[in-house]
Amino acid sequence: MLLAMGTFVAVYVALLACTVGALRWVVVHVPPRDLPIFLFLFWVGAIVALGLVLLFLLKGLLVRQARARDEWIELLPAREPVLFAFLARLAKEVGAPVPRRVYVAPDVNAAVFQDTTLLSLVLPSRKQLVIGLGLINSLDLRELKAVLAHELGHFSQRSMRLGSYVYFGQQILVQLVAGRDAVDVAIDQLRFASRRELSLVGWTAYGLVASMRAVLATTYRLVTLADRALSREMELHADRVAIAAAGSDATVRLLGRVAYGQACLDHAMSELAHAGDHALFTTDLYAHQLRAAETLPDEAFRAEWARLDAPLGPDLPPLFPPGADDARPSMWATHPPNAAREDAARAPWIDAARSAGDETSAWALFADPDGLRQRMTMQLFRRMHPGRTLRFSDPTTVERFLVEERESAKLDERHRGAYGQRLIALLPLDEIFARASASAMSADAVERARIELYGPDHTRAVARAEAILRELESLSRALAHAEQEGRSSVTVRGFERPLEEVRDVAMPLEAELEALGSARDAWDRRVAEVHARMAADLGPDATNELRARYAFHLAIQDLRRGLHRAAALLHPAIEAAGVQVALAPHVQEHAMRLALDARGVVAEVLAHAGTLTPPALPGLAADRGGAQPERLARVLLPEPLISDPRLMEARVSREVIERLARQHGEVLDRLERVRRKSLAGLVASQDAIAARWSSARRTSA
Repeated sequence: MLLAMGTFVAVYVALLACTVGALRWVVVHVPPRDLPIFLFLFWVGAIVALGLVLLFLLKGLLVRQARARDEWIELLPAREPVLFAFLARLAKEVGAPVPRRVYVAPDVNAAVFQDTTLLSLVLPSRKQLVIGLGLINSLDLRELKAVLAHELGHFSQRSMRLGSYVYFGQQILVQLVAGRDAVDVAIDQLRFASRRELSLVGWTAYGLVASMRAVLATTYRLVTLADRALSREMELHADRVAIAAAGSDATVRLLGRVAYGQACLDHAMSELAHAGDHALFTTDLYAHQLRAAETLPDEAFRAEWARLDAPLGPDLPPLFPPGADDARPSMWATHPPNAAREDAARAPWIDAARSAGDETSAWALFADPDGLRQRMTMQLFRRMHPGRTLRFSDPTTVERFLVEERESAKLDERHRGAYGQRLIALLPLDEIFARASASAMSADAVERARIELYGPDHTRAVARAEAILRELESLSRALAHAEQEGRSSVTVRGFERPLEEVRDVAMPLEAELEALGSARDAWDRRVAEVHARMAADLGPDATNELRARYAFHLAIQDLRRGLHRAAALLHPAIEAAGVQVALAPHVQEHAMRLALDARGVVAEVLAHAGTLTPPALPGLAADRGGAQPERLARVLLPEPLISDPRLMEARVSREVIERLARQHGEVLDRLERVRRKSLAGLVASQDAIAARWSSARRTSA
């Protein structure tokens, strides 16, 4: 770390000294008056160019980095005496100063921070603490004690003082490498001036600045790598403080609570966004976060995290065993992997003293939990919907709407096992329904085929395919991290393996998945054929309804594939927009072209959605005179699709790319809800046809 900071200071001072020295030399050596005018203009131009370069270097020192607090609420000791007394006792216990200010945020996180200015390099700035209400909502008192002890442990770290210097150095580098301000505007105006003399000055300054940015970008990478390594060490040290205060089990369990709490909050926000489309806004986001623990659609994920409540101990299985994911930290990661943090917590295992009330909700420390949750929720939604008058409802009312929405997309256990999270196969509907009408299959054969459809073999095959997909995704992440960092091996299934062997592990899994996919597609076709045959016996109304539902569902799946193509195009553009170093002009243009192509795909999806006639689905009810063709498009994106000139002209704009990404995400999220409802409606239609067919068969018998 010291070497990296020393390198940065040396490079920065050298560039500054060279620029000042060159400018001083030019200013002192005034050309004689009898020299040609173009030499005098050259002298003036050199002063201007070097002056702009000097301003470019000095602007980094003026950086002031303060945390954005727009979404936060500051807590005051007078209003939260129990919490601040708890903090004071804990700070004394761990030997750390009490934070100067305490804030709460809407997310699932906790952090210590300090505002960074040039003055803070001389005078120490007071540490401040922010705690996410989504995290508090997920913890009991002992787990919250572990969180706060961890953060206060950062307060006591001497390396945090070094970290503040590193952070300030990083901000200088970010400002110099990626920042664009009046200095850059002035240089660009000179570069493209109509007079050649001014253009020469601009290009000279631009060349010097671009060269310096290239050097500083390398320095930025070195400083950032050193900072991330220091950060991982600081996290492990802070974990030891938390373990001493709250015990190994609370500290380890906390890591899982954070991940699961974040998943629940994300799910709650997704559902509440849908409620917002229907003008329903809750007064308590965190009531829905707790409810999400029971309603997460991924049952495997829920089952995985159910182990958070299992006993932990030195002789019991770890909560985060080494698995398919690479347990080694990425060199860019700010935190060690959870498996590594649990290993450290077990060396040695510490059982902290227990007290009455340890398992009480962490909200017990707050004077008015309901009021604080309501204030944070309403503040958050108003920021998400600026300029819109929101009418808030109590969580019970909103949850009632959400329950109805979940029920409209819910599959029973038999169908859930048959379909899982997958798409159904592309089916030749014309052929299937034509053959069903002309089929001579006996009623007994149809009945046997229907019974055989939902046997245990197919359910096991679906579960196996989903497990393979999860393992392949895990292997892919591990390989990507290893290749990014130039490593030749990766941890897979608890063992260190060369990259070639990891690819060998993936190959049989991919082959098995392909075989399962072929069997699944054949099963989907068999389901359609059997129910089309039964519908043909019931008459044209049943046939037309079943076919319409199949056609609509397959069209929805096609729209979903289109949005995933758009996501693949948009991803590099999002990465380019978020990068903190200067990109070459052709790279910037390529990123914006990809964003424009992604917008085109989204526009095609919306246009296609406008041609679809939805069957009867909750939330998509057709008018009495028939479904409106454009209704689905309006549901997917009520606002106009972005058509910013900067996007059309391939002019780089982070704002434009982020807005396009937001719209794409909203369309995909809403389409997924429609897809789940459509699948539930299709399955319900199949079951209704089967029930009517069986009843008619019994009657005729």
